[in-house]
Amino acid sequence: MTLGIKALYDKAFALSGDVDDNFLELGKYLRQLQDRDPEMFQKIVVSTNLGRRKAYYLVEVSRAFDPLPIPRSRLRKIGWTKLQLIGKHVTPDNLEELLQFAEENNAKELERHMRGRSRAMSDDSKTAGGAHEPEVLIAPEGVEFTVTTYVRSDSTYLEIVNVRDGLTSLPLSDVRDDMDANALVAAWNDGKMPLGATDWRFMTRAEIAEHGAAEEIDVDGPDGNGS
Repeated sequence: MTLGIKALYDKAFALSGDVDDNFLELGKYLRQLQDRDPEMFQKIVVSTNLGRRKAYYLVEVSRAFDPLPIPRSRLRKIGWTKLQLIGKHVTPDNLEELLQFAEENNAKELERHMRGRSRAMSDDSKTAGGAHEPEVLIAPEGVEFTVTTYVRSDSTYLEIVNVRDGLTSLPLSDVRDDMDANALVAAWNDGKMPLGATDWRFMTRAEIAEHGAAEEIDVDGPDGNGS
Protein backbone atom coordinates (compact mmCIF):
# COMPACT_ATOMS: atom_id res chain seq x y z
CA MET A 1 0.00 0.00 0.00
CA THR A 2 1.39 3.38 -1.05
CA LEU A 3 1.48 5.96 1.73
CA GLY A 4 0.10 9.41 1.14
CA ILE A 5 2.27 12.50 1.38
CA LYS A 6 1.02 13.45 4.85
CA ALA A 7 1.65 9.91 6.14
CA LEU A 8 5.18 9.98 4.71
CA TYR A 9 5.80 13.35 6.33
CA ASP A 10 4.45 12.21 9.70
CA LYS A 11 6.54 9.02 9.69
CA ALA A 12 9.70 10.88 8.71
CA PHE A 13 9.06 13.50 11.37
CA ALA A 14 8.58 10.85 14.06
CA LEU A 15 11.80 9.03 13.08
CA SER A 16 13.94 12.17 12.80
CA GLY A 17 14.52 12.38 16.54
CA ASP A 18 16.86 9.35 16.51
CA VAL A 19 18.68 9.26 13.19
CA ASP A 20 21.36 6.73 14.14
CA ASP A 21 18.82 4.04 15.01
CA ASN A 22 16.22 4.93 12.37
CA PHE A 23 18.28 6.09 9.37
CA LEU A 24 17.22 3.26 7.05
CA GLU A 25 13.49 3.83 7.51
CA LEU A 26 13.92 7.60 7.73
CA GLY A 27 15.94 7.67 4.52
CA LYS A 28 13.27 5.69 2.71
CA TYR A 29 10.51 8.12 3.71
CA LEU A 30 12.67 11.16 2.94
CA ARG A 31 13.49 9.72 -0.48
CA GLN A 32 9.81 9.17 -1.27
CA LEU A 33 8.98 12.69 -0.13
CA GLN A 34 11.75 14.14 -2.27
CA ASP A 35 10.56 12.20 -5.32
CA ARG A 36 6.84 12.82 -4.89
CA ASP A 37 6.60 16.22 -3.20
CA PRO A 38 9.84 18.26 -3.11
CA GLU A 39 8.14 21.06 -1.20
CA MET A 40 7.20 18.72 1.65
CA PHE A 41 10.74 17.35 1.63
CA GLN A 42 12.11 20.87 2.10
CA LYS A 43 9.51 21.50 4.79
CA ILE A 44 10.61 18.53 6.89
CA VAL A 45 14.25 19.53 6.51
CA VAL A 46 13.56 22.90 8.16
CA SER A 47 10.98 21.54 10.62
CA THR A 48 13.32 19.01 12.25
CA ASN A 49 16.88 18.94 13.55
CA LEU A 50 18.09 16.95 10.55
CA GLY A 51 19.72 19.78 8.66
CA ARG A 52 19.78 19.92 4.87
CA ARG A 53 23.10 18.11 4.46
CA LYS A 54 22.18 15.11 6.57
CA ALA A 55 18.76 14.80 4.95
CA TYR A 56 20.34 14.58 1.50
CA TYR A 57 22.91 12.06 2.76
CA LEU A 58 20.13 9.84 4.12
CA VAL A 59 18.34 9.98 0.77
CA GLU A 60 21.60 8.97 -0.97
CA VAL A 61 21.95 5.99 1.38
CA SER A 62 18.36 4.93 0.72
CA ARG A 63 18.78 5.12 -3.06
CA ALA A 64 21.99 3.12 -2.97
CA PHE A 65 21.15 0.38 -0.47
CA ASP A 66 17.36 -0.10 -0.30
CA PRO A 67 17.29 -2.21 -3.50
CA LEU A 68 20.20 -4.44 -2.39
CA PRO A 69 19.72 -7.79 -0.59
CA ILE A 70 21.78 -6.85 2.45
CA PRO A 71 20.56 -7.58 6.00
CA ARG A 72 19.23 -4.36 7.52
CA SER A 73 21.00 -5.23 10.76
CA ARG A 74 24.35 -5.18 8.97
CA LEU A 75 23.65 -1.79 7.40
CA ARG A 76 22.58 -0.35 10.76
CA LYS A 77 25.80 -1.54 12.35
CA ILE A 78 27.89 0.14 9.65
CA GLY A 79 25.96 3.40 10.06
CA TRP A 80 24.69 6.03 7.68
CA THR A 81 27.90 8.11 7.58
CA LYS A 82 30.04 5.29 6.20
CA LEU A 83 27.28 3.95 3.94
CA GLN A 84 26.99 7.38 2.36
CA LEU A 85 30.72 7.37 1.65
CA ILE A 86 30.63 4.08 -0.24
CA GLY A 87 27.13 4.25 -1.72
CA LYS A 88 27.95 5.95 -5.01
CA HIS A 89 30.89 3.58 -5.61
CA VAL A 90 29.07 0.29 -4.97
CA THR A 91 28.79 -2.24 -7.82
CA PRO A 92 27.83 -5.92 -7.76
CA ASP A 93 31.54 -6.77 -8.09
CA ASN A 94 32.82 -4.66 -5.17
CA LEU A 95 29.82 -4.62 -2.83
CA GLU A 96 31.14 -7.12 -0.29
CA GLU A 97 34.65 -5.64 -0.38
CA LEU A 98 33.40 -2.13 0.39
CA LEU A 99 31.02 -3.30 3.10
CA GLN A 100 33.83 -5.19 4.83
CA PHE A 101 36.17 -2.21 4.57
CA ALA A 102 33.48 0.04 6.07
CA GLU A 103 32.97 -2.42 8.92
CA GLU A 104 36.67 -2.60 9.72
CA ASN A 105 37.63 1.08 9.49
CA ASN A 106 36.48 4.43 10.85
CA ALA A 107 34.91 7.15 8.73
CA LYS A 108 38.14 9.11 8.20
CA GLU A 109 40.04 6.05 6.99
CA LEU A 110 37.11 5.10 4.76
CA GLU A 111 36.96 8.60 3.25
CA ARG A 112 40.69 8.45 2.49
CA HIS A 113 40.32 4.99 0.95
CA MET A 114 37.45 6.05 -1.30
CA ARG A 115 39.31 9.12 -2.49
CA GLY A 116 42.25 6.89 -3.38
CA ARG A 117 39.98 4.55 -5.34
CA SER A 118 38.46 7.45 -7.26
CA ARG A 119 41.89 8.83 -8.11
CA ALA A 120 43.15 5.42 -9.25
CA MET A 121 40.09 4.88 -11.45
CA SER A 122 40.57 8.32 -12.97
CA ASP A 123 44.24 7.59 -13.70
CA ASP A 124 43.34 4.23 -15.27
CA SER A 125 40.75 5.93 -17.44
CA LYS A 126 43.28 8.50 -18.64
CA THR A 127 45.83 5.78 -19.36
CA ALA A 128 43.33 3.75 -21.35
CA GLY A 129 41.77 6.57 -23.28
CA GLY A 130 44.49 9.19 -23.37
CA ALA A 131 44.38 12.72 -21.99
CA HIS A 132 41.01 14.39 -22.19
CA GLU A 133 39.31 17.52 -20.98
CA PRO A 134 37.54 17.17 -17.62
CA GLU A 135 33.80 16.63 -17.87
CA VAL A 136 31.80 19.71 -16.97
CA LEU A 137 28.15 20.10 -16.08
CA ILE A 138 26.68 23.17 -17.77
CA ALA A 139 23.83 24.92 -16.00
CA PRO A 140 20.61 25.44 -17.97
CA GLU A 141 19.67 29.00 -18.76
CA GLY A 142 18.57 30.83 -15.63
CA VAL A 143 20.20 28.28 -13.28
CA GLU A 144 23.35 28.86 -11.23
CA PHE A 145 25.46 26.53 -9.08
CA THR A 146 26.72 27.17 -5.57
CA VAL A 147 29.85 25.34 -4.35
CA THR A 148 30.82 25.19 -0.68
CA THR A 149 34.36 24.08 0.21
CA TYR A 150 35.40 23.10 3.75
CA VAL A 151 39.02 23.03 4.92
CA ARG A 152 40.59 22.78 8.34
CA SER A 153 43.95 23.06 10.09
CA ASP A 154 44.59 20.65 12.96
CA SER A 155 47.52 22.74 14.24
CA THR A 156 45.40 25.89 14.60
CA TYR A 157 41.98 24.26 15.16
CA LEU A 158 40.62 26.62 12.51
CA GLU A 159 37.96 25.68 9.98
CA ILE A 160 37.22 27.70 6.85
CA VAL A 161 34.00 27.54 4.86
CA ASN A 162 34.26 29.13 1.41
CA VAL A 163 31.12 29.63 -0.67
CA ARG A 164 31.17 30.42 -4.37
CA ASP A 165 27.85 31.12 -6.03
CA GLY A 166 26.70 32.30 -9.41
CA LEU A 167 28.60 29.51 -11.21
CA THR A 168 27.32 28.50 -14.63
CA SER A 169 29.44 25.34 -14.96
CA LEU A 170 30.59 22.67 -12.53
CA PRO A 171 33.39 20.05 -12.86
CA LEU A 172 32.05 16.52 -12.47
CA SER A 173 35.35 15.25 -11.01
CA ASP A 174 36.24 15.64 -7.33
CA VAL A 175 37.95 19.03 -7.02
CA ARG A 176 40.06 17.70 -4.14
CA ASP A 177 41.80 15.25 -6.45
CA ASP A 178 43.32 18.09 -8.46
CA MET A 179 43.82 20.82 -5.88
CA ASP A 180 46.06 21.32 -2.85
CA ALA A 181 44.24 22.64 0.21
CA ASN A 182 47.23 24.75 1.32
CA ALA A 183 47.38 26.50 -2.05
CA LEU A 184 43.64 27.03 -1.95
CA VAL A 185 43.77 28.69 1.49
CA ALA A 186 46.66 30.87 0.36
CA ALA A 187 44.58 32.05 -2.59
CA TRP A 188 41.60 32.78 -0.36
CA ASN A 189 43.73 34.47 2.27
CA ASP A 190 45.84 36.76 0.07
CA GLY A 191 47.67 38.00 3.18
CA LYS A 192 44.56 39.36 4.82
CA MET A 193 44.45 36.97 7.79
CA PRO A 194 47.15 35.21 9.87
CA LEU A 195 46.50 31.79 8.35
CA GLY A 196 50.10 30.67 7.88
CA ALA A 197 49.55 27.02 8.83
CA THR A 198 50.75 24.47 6.30
CA ASP A 199 48.57 21.55 7.35
CA TRP A 200 45.31 22.64 5.72
CA ARG A 201 43.23 19.76 4.41
CA PHE A 202 39.76 19.26 3.00
CA MET A 203 37.23 18.18 5.59
CA THR A 204 35.70 14.72 5.35
CA ARG A 205 31.94 14.26 5.04
CA ALA A 206 31.82 13.19 8.69
CA GLU A 207 33.61 16.38 9.74
CA ILE A 208 31.32 18.48 7.57
CA ALA A 209 28.32 16.95 9.34
CA GLU A 210 29.90 17.77 12.71
CA HIS A 211 30.65 21.28 11.47
CA GLY A 212 27.03 21.74 10.45
CA ALA A 213 25.80 20.49 13.82
CA ALA A 214 28.12 22.91 15.61
CA GLU A 215 26.87 25.76 13.43
CA GLU A 216 23.27 24.97 14.37
CA ILE A 217 24.19 24.98 18.06
CA ASP A 218 26.07 28.29 17.73
CA VAL A 219 23.23 29.95 15.85
CA ASP A 220 20.31 28.63 17.83
CA GLY A 221 21.83 28.35 21.29
CA PRO A 222 20.48 25.99 23.97
CA ASP A 223 17.36 28.09 24.41
CA GLY A 224 16.78 28.67 20.69
CA ASN A 225 17.56 32.40 20.67
CA GLY A 226 21.31 32.36 20.00
CA SER A 227 22.41 32.81 23.60
